[in-house]
Amino acid sequence: MYENETIKKVLIISIVSVALLLLTGCWGRRELNELAITTAIAVDKADYGYNISVQVAVPSEVAGDTTSSRVAATTYQAQGKTIFEAMRKITTEMPRKIYVAHLQTLIISEEVARERISQIVDIMFRHRELRTDFYILVTQDTKADRTLHILTALQNLPKPIQSLLNR
Repeated sequence: MYENETIKKVLIISIVSVALLLLTGCWGRRELNELAITTAIAVDKADYGYNISVQVAVPSEVAGDTTSSRVAATTYQAQGKTIFEAMRKITTEMPRKIYVAHLQTLIISEEVARERISQIVDIMFRHRELRTDFYILVTQDTKADRTLHILTALQNLPKPIQSLLNR
């Protein structure tokens, strides 16, 4: 009888130990300093495919004071035959991994919107990291990346003004 209790205790301790090892929260971790937090994406038609612009937050400027005259984002661009190819090129030239969970705006040029808006939106909404509460803008008579640069210049607005604009 004493032997059965010892076996039960060893078995319970073994199960608990294995569970503790398997249930740690480190497997899907992403270090903040390894991510390029993407706030906006612009999609334009190019001569031979698509031009993609990705706006990435600069953490040191976002965390700094709001009186800084420096822009709190930087933009990366790439061109490819497909949208996926252009995004892949951006990923290879960036020092960090693109993280789109904080995407705020998707800007699409009118030309691309007429051809492929349903496919673009479908791809975006199927992305497992992406939230679905971002704005989708279609530009008329201008390139989407130009609109992206205008929005970048306006980003350093103080928080009270931003909250009024978001209502």
